Amino acid sequence: MKKIYLITVCSLILFVLSACNSQSTQTNVSLTFNRSDFSFMNWQVDGSHTAHVTGKIISDHQPVVGVKLQINGRIVTTDNQGEFYFTVNRNILGSMSIHTINSDQAKINGKNVEQNTKKSLLSLKKDISVEYPIKIEKVKTNATDKNLVDVYAHAQIKKGEKYPNFTPDKYKVGGTVKDADGHPVQGAVVNLRRDGVEGFSLSTPSDQNGNYTLYYLPDADTDHYFYVHYDGKNYTLPEYKVFNFQDRVSVNIDVTLPRDGTIITDKPPTLVTNTAPGALYKGTLIGVNVSKNESYTISIPKPNGSFVLTLPKAAWDQHPTFFEVSYSKFLEEGKKSGDIVDSSFIPQPKNTDPAHIQAIGSNSSN
Repeated sequence: MKKIYLITVCSLILFVLSACNSQSTQTNVSLTFNRSDFSFMNWQVDGSHTAHVTGKIISDHQPVVGVKLQINGRIVTTDNQGEFYFTVNRNILGSMSIHTINSDQAKINGKNVEQNTKKSLLSLKKDISVEYPIKIEKVKTNATDKNLVDVYAHAQIKKGEKYPNFTPDKYKVGGTVKDADGHPVQGAVVNLRRDGVEGFSLSTPSDQNGNYTLYYLPDADTDHYFYVHYDGKNYTLPEYKVFNFQDRVSVNIDVTLPRDGTIITDKPPTLVTNTAPGALYKGTLIGVNVSKNESYTISIPKPNGSFVLTLPKAAWDQHPTFFEVSYSKFLEEGKKSGDIVDSSFIPQPKNTDPAHIQAIGSNSSN
């Protein structure tokens, strides 16, 4: 029993010594920037839309030299002051990550850093965000449900600029491709060319049901040439035949390929064209970081950046942050700036989106 007791005591002593030694070798490393959040600004001829950023890495209050970092594919190295420099384009909305990729040559006061410090340095990561700052104007109890609040706010924009308009960007050209026997053709690519060669657009390869899709901005005053590429052949309309699309409208074109030759007969049932609803919409939407169980409504920001958010008061009292996302999706029923949408309409932010915007202004309701 004495031997077991001695072994247990010795093990405990070794454990304590090991823990103390581990704590003594821990290092405090940090990555800082002179500025990490920037307000969006349109491109300027004089280059004033760019911002120069200074970063610094220190360990126990000492600059670390020779650490390599990656910034959007570019590699920089800390200098004798532990500093590095890069440029931020404020005309690109989003978030970018700066992280260390190599610490093998890292030094402090001319001496190589210890292995545990190298590991700590490799864990450093920080984001730079270009965003539309959000300001809260007022918060009011909802008129029909006292458990909800209406938040009146706006995304701040530079003088003379406008918030990105939510609008149709392109229109859909879709339909089916079939063979002479009426069977769906898989792998056919539809090609539209403006004036024969300029401004062409290719569809996705047709699927097993013969369906294809492309997004295009047709010009009502321009001839559009129509081709179908399939099985090494180019199928075209008869000579001098072209499409003249209506302005700002989606179309459905069902085509049947000829049994012989490569000329598509330009009349039903081999070529059927109809207008179709919807368009590919683009814009910058604003969302709120709330629990997955919470839903809210929010208006699509107007050109002046204003919007209205309605959500449970309990969720608002948690001081949620906002995010801004670039939206691109085909909608059969159009939307416009000022329209109110459900939170399910707002895409979740990606790593490249400004995802944690702390609003300024009053957070209290009345």
